[in-house]
Amino acid sequence: MKKKILIIDENGTVPHDTRVWREAVALREAGYEVTTLCPRGQGRDSHGYEVIDGIHIYRHPMPPEAN
Repeated sequence: MKKKILIIDENGTVPHDTRVWREAVALREAGYEVTTLCPRGQGRDSHGYEVIDGIHIYRHPMPPEAN
């Protein structure tokens, strides 16, 4: 059974946040099952869920700005 890792990226979208993406890829290459949780972006990053290179990416809508 593979060990599992959850990476939460509060500010950027994956895979465009390259620091987080490199960490996720390194962990996957080390044999972990990697899942990321990040905000939704625009365009391709607007999908709620996708798998890229074996890494599961879940995206949530950004909360509304506070006054």
